[in-house]
Amino acid sequence: LVGGEGDAETRRNSITSLVNVCKAVGFERCEQTNSSTSPVCLLTRCQTKRVFDSLLSAMEDYNTDRRGDVGSWSRIAAMKGLEALTYLAISASNTFPHNLNIIPSS
Repeated sequence: LVGGEGDAETRRNSITSLVNVCKAVGFERCEQTNSSTSPVCLLTRCQTKRVFDSLLSAMEDYNTDRRGDVGSWSRIAAMKGLEALTYLAISASNTFPHNLNIIPSS
């Protein structure tokens, strides 16, 4: 269960909210915008790993109730979040090739 919460809607909404916070904050660096403002701090690698671990854990939600497979709500939210955050993490990566034109065509 996501955070030990038994309510299916709360689990789904917490996953969606976690993804939205990560999208708003971004990944990986901490840089100073200018000397008169506070630094813009992005998620660290450790925090990023914890987010991805949480989403992967949500993929194991197979709870059911009178409405049926309510765990699927969490799984769907987690899959959408994994997709969105994977693209975000790749774009923040210094090692992943961003210019796909450098890959030779076959």
